[in-house]
Parts: sequence; structure tokens; C-alpha cells
Amino acid sequence: HIQLLGSALCQQAGLLVSRSRLVRVRLNGADSAVAGYPMYGTYAHNDVVDSDFAGFHNLGPVNIYRTVRTGSMEADFAYLGEDPEPYRQVYFKETNAAENDWRDLIQLCQLLTETPEEEFVSSVSVSLDVDNWLRFFAINTFFDNRETSLSNGIGDDFIHFKDLYTNRHVLVPYDLDTILGRGDTAGSPTAGLFRAAEPAQASGHLTKPAQVARFLKHPAFVPRYFAELQRQAETVFSEDQFSAFVKQVMGGRADESEIERLKSFVAARREFILTEIPQTLTLST
Repeated sequence: HIQLLGSALCQQAGLLVSRSRLVRVRLNGADSAVAGYPMYGTYAHNDVVDSDFAGFHNLGPVNIYRTVRTGSMEADFAYLGEDPEPYRQVYFKETNAAENDWRDLIQLCQLLTETPEEEFVSSVSVSLDVDNWLRFFAINTFFDNRETSLSNGIGDDFIHFKDLYTNRHVLVPYDLDTILGRGDTAGSPTAGLFRAAEPAQASGHLTKPAQVARFLKHPAFVPRYFAELQRQAETVFSEDQFSAFVKQVMGGRADESEIERLKSFVAARREFILTEIPQTLTLST
């Protein structure tokens, strides 16, 4: 049920995401879904992010990549040279695979890793859908997403594509079953706002999300990130809107106590985030 709510909230917040729906599954006539929390008798079925996904959302021509980390190797946009082979270990082409052209991904990694500081903002603004990237990180921050993901410092389990019309790169969340304090890893309403840019423990090693940190903590983008967090706090995650929305999505699918837990977590999370957003700017010379 959390995957369903996460997908619905992303859509409500203006973030492209795989649609999720609840289904019943039987194997040899047996239903193995847990009747109560966390499954409530159903499984979440997500749209596969491939050419059909692109067609449904009218994306036009796109190069879609799904990411899965392998051991200590992360899909964190680190530049690994011009040979596509290392990238193939953690990035998987979901469209145009037969063309075997990895140049767009490699160029993105090189941009985030090696672009001189004085050219970084202009280069990023041309090559990334900056509003999308900031919204991706803001929504996942509100969720306190505890799934291994780019949103919490681990290059794993997200979708990224290049729009071949606009030539900009877009981020798409995928695994949303450990959010809002629910799932198999407890979240915290007071988790930091820059977890995506901070090292994290993953499979016995410490990650190095240098590329995300360079983007998300850049002085040109931090104010826009804060503005996106505040916008979401005042709309999708506001008390009135979230209360109505969670009842609409989860009513009849989860018990009332679960809905109240979600409302309480979001209220505490919203309060913490708003206290962390600077309301004044300090200029120094």
C-alpha cells in the first residue's frame, strides 16, 4: 500500500513516475499476500518503465536507463571513462538497446564530474531538466525514502532518461515501498534535507555521491531546492491536502490507524522541513 501511495503522491506533486495499482496474485490457487499491514491482501503492480511507458506519457523519443548497483559499484553518475563497459554493470538500457549507444549517459557523467566550476551551472542548465531533478530530490526528502536510492546517497534503484527532443536528462523515482516512516526500515521525520548528497553505508562500503552533491549543494541550486521543498510543504504535503489525498488513495485499502500514522509522520516531517529552510538570506563581502 505504501508503494501505491508513493506513486500517487509523486504524480500529485508533478513528478513523472511509474503508475502503481493494487492487484491480487495467486500461485497454484494460493494467495500469499499478508491480510494486514503492510500488504492488506494485495500486491503493488508497477508499470514497467520502457518504450510503452514513454508512449503512455507521450514522452517522444527517449533513452531510458534503469539503475541497479552491483556490489560496491554505484550508479551515481561518476565518470568512468569513454568505454561503455563499466557503465553497463549498473545502468541498463530500457529503450534503444539495439543501438548500443551510451554516449548520452557517458557525457552526463563527465559533465557532472569534470566540468570546470565556472562552467558548471550553465552546462547543467542546458543538459539537465533542473526543475525535475530538484523536485525528484525534494519529494524523496519529504518521503524520507529509506530504500537504497540516489535520493539517500546510494546510486541504486531509480530511472533516468534523456529526452531526445529537449536533450535534457530527467530523473524518475521507482522503488517507493519504504517511505513516510513505513516499510522495512524505519524513517525519521527529522532526517536531514541533504541525505542525497551525503555518504551512506551500502553493502559494507561507504558511498561517495560526489556528483549529486556537486549539483544539489551548489549555491545556484540550493535556494531553488529549498523553494521546491517549501512549495510541496504548502501544497501536496500541507495538512488539508495530504489528509484528503491519503484518505482518497488509501481509504478502504488500509485501516484507519495506518492512515493516522501516515498523517502524523507527514505533519512532523513538514514541521521539521519548514524549520530547516532559511527564510532570510545573508550576504557577505
